[in-house]
Amino acid sequence: ALAAENTAASAETTVSFTDIPTNPEFVTAINWAVENNITTGMYDGLFMPDYTCNISQILTFIWRMSGSPEPEGSNPFKDVPDGKWYANPAAWAHEKGIVSGDTLHPDAPCTRAMTVTYLWRLAGSPSASASAFRDVKGTDDYAAAVAWGAENGIKGITPTIFGPYNTCTRAHIVTFLHRYSASILTEAPAET
Repeated sequence: ALAAENTAASAETTVSFTDIPTNPEFVTAINWAVENNITTGMYDGLFMPDYTCNISQILTFIWRMSGSPEPEGSNPFKDVPDGKWYANPAAWAHEKGIVSGDTLHPDAPCTRAMTVTYLWRLAGSPSASASAFRDVKGTDDYAAAVAWGAENGIKGITPTIFGPYNTCTRAHIVTFLHRYSASILTEAPAET
C-alpha cells in the first residue's frame, strides 16, 4: 500500500527533500507544488520523484490544485473506502466529470494519457487542433485531450512521440500540473 501524502505544508521557496531530482524543470515543479499545498512529499523528508504515481495520488493533487473543495454528494466508488485519504478527491473528481463509473482502481498507475485527459476534463474538455504525435491516432479516446495538452504546454516525450501508455512518476505529475497551472489557470481558473 502507498503512503498517504503528508498534510502539513512548507512555505519555503526551496523544498528540503533529501531525494530532490537534478532536472531543473522537476525542481521548479516540485517547489511550485509544495508552495501551493498540492503536495508535501511522502514521508521522512522524501518526495519520491521516481515513484510511479497512482490514480489516487493524481486525483488528490488535482483536487488540491483546485482548492480542496468538499464534494457535494457521496462517494460513488465501490473500491474507495469512505474516510480514506483520497475519498474526497475521488468523489469530487467524479462530480466534475474528471473520472466516471463506480470503480476507480485507486492504486493503478497513472499513464500520460490518463493525466492529460484528467486535466483536459478539468478545463472543460475544450476543442483543439489535431496533435502532431505519431503515437496518438485521431480515433483514440484521449486524442482530443492530448491535442489540447500539446497546445497548452504539456509536451510529449519527443516532438512527435507522446507516450500515452507510459506511466507517470510523481515528478512527472507535478510537472504536468505546473504546466497546466502556468498555461490554463493564469488565463481562466478551472471551476472548483
